[in-house]
Amino acid sequence: AIANSYTNIVFGYSNTYTNTVGAAANGWANTLAVSSNAWANTVGINSTAIANSYTNTVFGYSNTYTNTVGAASNGWSNTIAVAGLAYTAANTSQYTANLAFDKANTGGVPISDVAPSNPAANSLWWSSDLGRLFVFYNDGSSAQWVEASPDTLASNQQLVSKINTALQNSTGAFAGTLTVTGGVNTNTISTSTNVASFGTALRILANGDIVISGNIIML
Repeated sequence: AIANSYTNIVFGYSNTYTNTVGAAANGWANTLAVSSNAWANTVGINSTAIANSYTNTVFGYSNTYTNTVGAASNGWSNTIAVAGLAYTAANTSQYTANLAFDKANTGGVPISDVAPSNPAANSLWWSSDLGRLFVFYNDGSSAQWVEASPDTLASNQQLVSKINTALQNSTGAFAGTLTVTGGVNTNTISTSTNVASFGTALRILANGDIVISGNIIML
């Protein structure tokens, strides 16, 4: 047989092939034999790896990625690692919240004679005039300041204060019975009977006046 050998170098690997032509009774027999260091169909990368870094800038944010090709028995190993994060101030916009100042939102409770304006829901306020704590309550249909710890009253009683607009206005009307306590006696003014009743006596200050515009009825 006539043997011709040659070496094919691919990607740094030397593979020696032997082309043998042998005589046969019915013609030529051509065989192609691969030597012991046959082509392995694998691509190997040395331990130092090949690293390519690039920077991708999107909306003013610069992200540096490292593309590393590492050795692996079954081919290529690709990893992307973020090496850094930066941004360009000129290409960004910042939002600054401009909220109305409310001490109730900063952990404190505002103290004043007048209720804070434009309060947020669940805000607190201590009335220095009334000496009471109020919470701004929204029940879904209306929002108002209500006492955090109201007095215990009977079902036919109602606690009123200066924040009641019916009592603030000179022409306001108050429906029901108004009971005033805290003096020597208990005084009741009933709108249903147009009668003002006093406990045991009607006391007028020394510099006060009694004005009667109707008849005096003795009972």
